[in-house]
Amino acid sequence: LVGSLGKKPDTYYFYDQPWWQIAWNNGLGNIFIGDLSRDDRTRVPVVRIAVDIIDTSTNAHVGVLSSFYLLRTLIEDIRRARPETVDQISLLDDAGNIIFSTSDNDETVRLPEIHAQITAETGTESGWVIGKDHTGKSALIGYSSLSTAYNVISDPLHRLGWHIIVTGSRSKALTGVTQSTK
Repeated sequence: LVGSLGKKPDTYYFYDQPWWQIAWNNGLGNIFIGDLSRDDRTRVPVVRIAVDIIDTSTNAHVGVLSSFYLLRTLIEDIRRARPETVDQISLLDDAGNIIFSTSDNDETVRLPEIHAQITAETGTESGWVIGKDHTGKSALIGYSSLSTAYNVISDPLHRLGWHIIVTGSRSKALTGVTQSTK
């Protein structure tokens, strides 16, 4: 262990941990993105990320860097970026469970149904459908799996199976078209 931030680990031996084994990959290196959990104190979603460390002078894999990434910044960015024409933006895990939503309503019933609808009907990574929103009203539903700019770590993100879902009423979504037509 080179360094540690926060609570002292119970042990400094990590070779038997799945995150270490995947990131180390027998000295070949890899990226590990763990399961979602919630910080005990803040309830903010958190995920472990581990990557191999490469000595650039020898191109040898020399270790693993592991960190817990709190999704607080992502949540704040989603809240800030939400346009007026959008009713709700949600981040869902691979089973359709809500990781985060801009709505304060109880969407625990509707969002897994929306997730199932888009994955079953379309089979694509991104697009839109006409369906029902988290309140049961007719809505346009846009969705996309996670990716990064330049596809830097797209494969590990894709394996997570997370989706961003954006819902809005048809009238709000077509406001610009209606104004242009008038």
